[in-house]
Amino acid sequence: TLEKKEILGFSILISAPIFLTLGGVSPPNVVVTTIEFYNSILFFMIFPVILILGSILLIKIKRNSNEIIGPLYALISGTIFAIGAVLTQIGVEILKSGISELIIIGLLFLLFMLIGNTLATVVQQLSFQRGKVGIAVSVQSAANLLIAVYGGILIFSQDVLIPFLFIVGLGIILAGNIFLIQFQVRLESKGNESKGIPSKV
Repeated sequence: TLEKKEILGFSILISAPIFLTLGGVSPPNVVVTTIEFYNSILFFMIFPVILILGSILLIKIKRNSNEIIGPLYALISGTIFAIGAVLTQIGVEILKSGISELIIIGLLFLLFMLIGNTLATVVQQLSFQRGKVGIAVSVQSAANLLIAVYGGILIFSQDVLIPFLFIVGLGIILAGNIFLIQFQVRLESKGNESKGIPSKV
């Protein structure tokens, strides 16, 4: 039933942090004075930027389809939030280095994070307006987590101490989101049927 799917989805998501914690991630291991560090930042940005631009293009193409536009806005929002999390860590690492010449650069990364998070919040509201809230939250949280993990590995040379448990944790998050999306769609479909509106599901 719908209720069981909802409970299962939330239960799965609640258990995910346990596996992620058990999987463990090593502390950042970077030297902020090397050109390789800044090259890795540029390389990291390629995938999120392509994801955002591709989503914007699809929004333009499918402008009248809320079923697609809502999740796309959520994907953009989650991606920008993830970039903000990575930029925050970059700024912190630069400031922790104590190198006076790099202080302004570190503060700039933090400023970019604030601007990005503000933009992501606006886009998040668009995803709520144009789509289903449950689906939007699920897509956003999944994008936020996965891209942030990608950034941690690529830029900060972080290692997953027990890869199997960490991968299980990521898989659990995706599975939980899928259950909640299915629940949201079926719930709204049931509500439409009760009002005499033909279901699209």
